[in-house]
Amino acid sequence: MGRRPRLLIEGGIYHVYNRVSRGEHIFRDEAEAEKLLKRLFDTKRRDGFQVLAWCVMSNHYHLALRMGEVPLSRSMQTLNHRFTQSFNGRHRLFGPFWHGRYRSKLVEDDDYLQQLIVYIHRNPVTAGVVKDPADYRWSGHAEVLRGGRGRGLVDVDETLAAFEPTRRAALAHYRRAMAAAEGEEWMGGGPGRLPWWRLGRPSRKDADELGLDRERPLIGMDGLSTSEPRPPVELEELLRCGAGSLGLAFEDLRSTQRSPAVVAAREALAWVAVVRYGFQVKEVARGLEKYVETASRLVSRAAAKRVEDEEFRATVRLVEAAVIERFGDQ
Repeated sequence: MGRRPRLLIEGGIYHVYNRVSRGEHIFRDEAEAEKLLKRLFDTKRRDGFQVLAWCVMSNHYHLALRMGEVPLSRSMQTLNHRFTQSFNGRHRLFGPFWHGRYRSKLVEDDDYLQQLIVYIHRNPVTAGVVKDPADYRWSGHAEVLRGGRGRGLVDVDETLAAFEPTRRAALAHYRRAMAAAEGEEWMGGGPGRLPWWRLGRPSRKDADELGLDRERPLIGMDGLSTSEPRPPVELEELLRCGAGSLGLAFEDLRSTQRSPAVVAAREALAWVAVVRYGFQVKEVARGLEKYVETASRLVSRAAAKRVEDEEFRATVRLVEAAVIERFGDQ
């Protein structure tokens, strides 16, 4: 039976954190910090998430991200894995670069979201690296103050919307919050001890008392439910269903045909299988009877085309909707 992806919410805001293996201070080298940020920028452009805050310290990073259509797990795997590959290649090293798998926490409370943004942008002050966060080059604080000018990583309007409805009032509130956080006990905590990391999902009793709909599914940008897992489905079933939704046969996908319609279908189905349903590239390669390198290129091309090609995005949505309609009640 196909696997169930991790529960992730499209449009949800996540605190994402990772540390370098053995705590080595790799990012004291500004060239390495720049390369990490370039990878982050490229991944953001490809996957469509938004960055509300970011900070790269000497041996770790913090991000506040609003997830787009691509699951956070896929984006972070891309960022961390590709940086590891390039770093090890440059320095002729082997083995893991990061201490472990990235950590993430959904932040749903408005007050905690403000604290998260402040926590990330004050990280170098808390660590004693600088006295004024504006003096630190490797965070999004300056971008917020300059209205987005600079690296272009921060989606400033989204960041400021967490504080006030209008830009001027929000910027003033942000400045006050940055200043007021000095000396706050929670500012010195590691990720697992921060207020929003300790916050669990409300119990059914608490949800009823607070008037919250604990089970209500959220609807994502593609019109599909994103707070519930995709239906469990075998890979071949997914491929057959998806091909049929595009007017093709399963055998067309496995053939040597190179028509634009068949190539686009392979790309769309490979992307849906890997990104939405969590199948491995090698599994998709076997399902399509292609080489692993070919399947990997299909997924990569699909990721790029989703950014640039509205017709291709519509193809992906059509495939997803067909699979959910066919297998959603199982």
